[in-house]
Order: sequence, then C-alpha cells, then structure tokens
Amino acid sequence: MKFAVIGSNFVADWFLNAGKRCENFELYAIFSRTEKRAREYASIHGAPVYYTKLEQLEQDPAIEAVYLASPTYCHANQAIRLMNAGKHILCEKPIAFNEGEFSKMINAARANHVVLLEAMRSDYSPAFQSVRKGLSKLGTLRRASLRFCQYSSRYDNFKCGIVENAFRPDIAGGAIMDIGVYPIHTMISLFGAPRSVNSLLVPLHTGVDGEGSILFDYGEMIGEVTYSKITNSSLPCEIQGENGNLLFDRITNMSKVEIQYRDGSNEILYHQTPDEEMRYELEAFLRYACAGIFPEQELEITRMTLACMDEVRKTAGIVFPADN
Repeated sequence: MKFAVIGSNFVADWFLNAGKRCENFELYAIFSRTEKRAREYASIHGAPVYYTKLEQLEQDPAIEAVYLASPTYCHANQAIRLMNAGKHILCEKPIAFNEGEFSKMINAARANHVVLLEAMRSDYSPAFQSVRKGLSKLGTLRRASLRFCQYSSRYDNFKCGIVENAFRPDIAGGAIMDIGVYPIHTMISLFGAPRSVNSLLVPLHTGVDGEGSILFDYGEMIGEVTYSKITNSSLPCEIQGENGNLLFDRITNMSKVEIQYRDGSNEILYHQTPDEEMRYELEAFLRYACAGIFPEQELEITRMTLACMDEVRKTAGIVFPADN
C-alpha cells in the first residue's frame, strides 16, 4: 500500500522506521510546508515524491493511505479532505481536539468507505496484549492505577518565559492532550467507559495543564490516572485484584509485565527489550485497510477517550479554539 506522510518530525521518523519492517507498506510521498524541508526529508527516507500543498496529495491517485504526524489542530481538516479524496488515514494521537471534531472525521470515513484509525501505539504491542490477557488471573478487580509522568524537554524554556507548542492552548497543547491521553485511553481500552470521572489538574499560566489526576468510577472498581509534563515518575502501573496484582513498568514501550499473587508467588507474563511499538499499530492499520474492514471497536474506544478528556478539560476550564 502506497503511503504519504504528513510531517517531518521525530514521530514521523519512528513511523517510517517501523514501516521498513511491515509487509504491504511502501513510502511514496512526503508532505511538508516548505519545499526545502519536504525535499530533504523525502531524500533522507527515500520517498520518490514530495509535496507542499494538501491538494497535491488529494489529487494524486497513486496515494492509497496517509499517515498524519502533523499538530493536533491540523488533524481534522487534513483527514477529512484526504478521506473525501478516497485515502485511508492513520492519524497520530490525539486524533482530534474533542469528541465533536472526531465525529465529523468518522462521518467522512464512513461516507467515503475508507479506514480511519488513531495511532495509539500502546494498544497494539505484544506487551499490552499480555496485560489484557492477564486480567482474568486477578479475580475480582478492585483498582487500576495508571500513570505517565514525563518531564518535558520544553518545560525549562517555559519557566524562562519561552512558550513552545507543547504549552500553547491555541494548538491543543498541555499535559492531558500530549501525555494524559495514553493512560486515559489505556484505562478505557481495558475497562470501558466509567460511570463518572472526577479530576484535579494543575494549571499553567498559558491556560493549559501541567499535570493532573483523574478518578474513574467503575462501581466495584476504582480507576486512577496520573499524568504530568512537569515531573517524572519511576512508579509502575498496577492493576489490583482480589487474587493478586498485575504490574507493568510503563504505559508505552513496556518491557515487563508480571503478576504478584496474594500467596507470595510471581508470574512473569512478558519480559523483553521494548520493540518498535509503532510497527504493531501500522500492521493493524494495514490489515484493516487492505481488507476494507472498518475498525469499529478501536474508534469507539477513541471516542470514549475524547469524551472523557472533554469532560476533564471542561471541569478545569481548559478551552481550545475547536471547542467553540
């Protein structure tokens, strides 16, 4: 399948490296805003074609699928236009500003009979599948504590008065959109939509959040999500059941998954050096696109995740342009 890639950042680098390991993947075109950057990036990765205008991608019949590694505020417009041109779309997280914008993207995908999928790499890795399978060994589940806290490389500049994209509300910056989306998505992927959520966020002066904590009400189980772009954490994620606890070292790039049973015994479910997680999301996307299968379940998880994030932002008074 011939791909175009929108974006020329480190995330696009990861994706293209993953593509080299996937059957049915062929890099065909690079899109960037300037001709110099588009030409350079195409040369680096061996793409035969480069473009600087979106209509060029729309009008090229050779392009079958497009990977969007552009900023979040570009996603909906780019995806809808390209789906209207008959292209399948694999879009970086978060796929949209909010649930309403995402609904428009889904409608375009259905109307044009193309595949739309959010590139949530943690969902498709073998390590995460071992987490999912291990839940049945824990007995009645009582608590899930998921965290992703990573001190931003741009936060020191922020403290000096230099506001980069990561902390700008006009382009959907902040911790919940960049970091929090991972554990929120994982919580909902594993346990579904909660009855309700309660949250507490730490605001920054630009109008975005620096970190936050969210409680998920699942009736007989409590979910906890902790995320941050202004601190680090060395604590693992943990799911507690009446028979034992399942622990994994991190949300993305998991290397170890184990169960500590109540009787004192341990079981290692997964223990490997982290692989290229993006390879697995790309393989899933290719399966859907090549077979013409619409990923209903995955898109519903994405919708529920965005709905949860919308509610948390609304409670905290965090507003993005697309919200209005």
